[in-house]
Amino acid sequence: MIRIARWRWLMALVLCGSTLATAVAQDKAPDQATPVVLITGSNRGIGLALARVYADHGWHVIATCRDPEHATDLKGLTANHANVVIETLDVVSQPSIDALVAKYRGRPIDVLINNAGIAGGYEGQLPAHFDETVFEEVMHVN
Repeated sequence: MIRIARWRWLMALVLCGSTLATAVAQDKAPDQATPVVLITGSNRGIGLALARVYADHGWHVIATCRDPEHATDLKGLTANHANVVIETLDVVSQPSIDALVAKYRGRPIDVLINNAGIAGGYEGQLPAHFDETVFEEVMHVN
């Protein structure tokens, strides 16, 4: 449990800066009644873990992913946290980005964690099998 708590604090420190990380670690919000964090790629892994940490600390979380319908773990998080909303966002689709921007236009977002990304698969990264198309897609998404 101690290792997880330290990891959470370290991730917040690295991603959001020391003032914010100190506030999150102490269960305090920085200067606003309910701060808002928008996290891309929230359906699994680091994005889901960060959404959970911020939700547990009372932040309003806008958790985005490409396919909310199949984001089972993320939907489970919303079942236990009224302060989490799931939004559709494909970071390589300008219409998807524009739709999210339009929905939240004029609403302050205190922290953006741009976590969405892809690895491109192991095989296409080997020198003998390097796939330039896969590399370009990885660069475009990430």
